[in-house]
Amino acid sequence: MKFNAAQVKTEFLGHLALLTAIIERLGIVEKVNARISVCAKVSMGTRLAAMILNGLEFIDHRLYLFPEFLKDKPL
Repeated sequence: MKFNAAQVKTEFLGHLALLTAIIERLGIVEKVNARISVCAKVSMGTRLAAMILNGLEFIDHRLYLFPEFLKDKPL
C-alpha cells in the first residue's frame, strides 16, 4: 500500500513521547488517581506525570511555568 503526501502527516514529539508511553504503559496516572482523589481540574496522576516529564527533560522549569512547558507535549 502506498501513501501520497496528502495522506501522511508527521509531527515531531521529541523524547518525551517515549516517556509518556512508558508512563501510560505502567498505569502510573491511574494508580495515583486511585489512591489520591482530589476534586480538581487536573488529577493528581496527571500532575505527577507532568512532574516526571519535567524532571526527566533535565531543564529547570518552575512549577508555575507548567502550562507553557506542557503546551506542545504529548499528554
